[in-house]
Amino acid sequence: MTAEANPSALALMSKFSNLVVLRTFSKAYGLANFRVGYAVVAPALASTLQTVRLPYNLSSFAEIAAEAAYKDQGFVDQVVQTIAAEREKWTAFLTEQDVTFYEPQANFIFMRIEGAADLAEKLLQNGYLVRTGLGDEWLRISIGKPEDNQAVQQIVSEFLQK
Repeated sequence: MTAEANPSALALMSKFSNLVVLRTFSKAYGLANFRVGYAVVAPALASTLQTVRLPYNLSSFAEIAAEAAYKDQGFVDQVVQTIAAEREKWTAFLTEQDVTFYEPQANFIFMRIEGAADLAEKLLQNGYLVRTGLGDEWLRISIGKPEDNQAVQQIVSEFLQK
């Protein structure tokens, strides 16, 4: 998220004793496949959380990857900047194409497009997997590298011209 300088629900912890704030290393840290994250929880809820937690939270490889990623904040800053720049290009593209979408703040675009299932299949045939099933005619497309974004946009543009 980049709309605010430092958006966080952590400030709400002092107001709500039943709040659990979850953080993930999936997006900017690039560790989605490792399922690395953490929870900030009030002490009164900590023991309850422990009872539902798996006995082994992370593999050794996931821990090593998370530690290395966390230590490289320069890389994370670069990824966030790249995603923000590419997100702006996506919003300009979708606006130009007159496609309905939610204003993005993460590393994906959620857009409504008639024939979404057909477009998803066309993208898959070209090597791009997008998320379907989140609503009729809606797709969730991850923001990738500039060259991949351009390729996906080209496919979307061709699809819309049909």
